[in-house]
Amino acid sequence: MIRRDWKALREKFVQGRMTLRELAEAEKMSYGTLCNRASEEKWLDEREAFREAVTQKARQKAINRRGRREAEALAALEETNEQLLDEIRKALEDEDQLYRHLVSLGKDGAEEQTLHMLNTVNLRNLVESLSTIQTMIAAHGNILDKRTVEELKLKKQRLKLDKQKSGLEEKNDGETGVAYIAPVEETGEGESLTLPEV
Repeated sequence: MIRRDWKALREKFVQGRMTLRELAEAEKMSYGTLCNRASEEKWLDEREAFREAVTQKARQKAINRRGRREAEALAALEETNEQLLDEIRKALEDEDQLYRHLVSLGKDGAEEQTLHMLNTVNLRNLVESLSTIQTMIAAHGNILDKRTVEELKLKKQRLKLDKQKSGLEEKNDGETGVAYIAPVEETGEGESLTLPEV
């Protein structure tokens, strides 16, 4: 009688891709004997669990790799944004920064002068730069700042109030709130007007 290394056979099946019939043929053994043993020890369940574990491990590795890449990209973006913020800070430390204007000198071109009035173009550019930096960080890191969160809450509340005012309930999200009014048919002189059924 041939002694079988059932543990090795089970591992070969659980961790491999062969069917029980293919394994029986490869090992030159009875398919029925192998099936009985596999059934008793629940080899198919073990194979399924093994494959799920391998898949989960592969997913986790992919998530970790992506997480590292995202973290590196976010760190680089934050570093760049910090440099931009430093430049904006330097500009704001210059007392005359927002009061400098380009003054036209006619044919001779333009000259930069400091006037006692705010240069709204410079101010707007600084504000837009800050807003762009904030948006870039939020979009990349999927982070919402407090103001954006509050704006989203207000928009949601406004939408809910609009639905209540228009008579739409939460369950009727598909409705537009537009009513169809059928055309009025004239029936003749002296007779009343009737509306067709919709």
